[in-house]
Amino acid sequence: HLVRLGDGAKAAFVRFYEENGVATDAADDDLRADMGRLQGYALRFALLFHCCRFPAAPADHRVGAEDMAAAVALTRWFVRESDRVYR
Repeated sequence: HLVRLGDGAKAAFVRFYEENGVATDAADDDLRADMGRLQGYALRFALLFHCCRFPAAPADHRVGAEDMAAAVALTRWFVRESDRVYR
């Protein structure tokens, strides 16, 4: 079934998307490719966190800001690790 983002989660993702776009423009080619892929992973991570916290949630339950914040933090960690490996 379709799981939507709550208002807080959507706002957090939009901020992350915009910040990641600016950082991607300044990155080298290898890191730029990873950053583009990881940007989409943030949404997947948020869904994963949401499903772990609410395994039996009703169909209209939305991903919350807390799950999106954790997803963004994890995604930023992966970006830093990619940068570290490429250096």
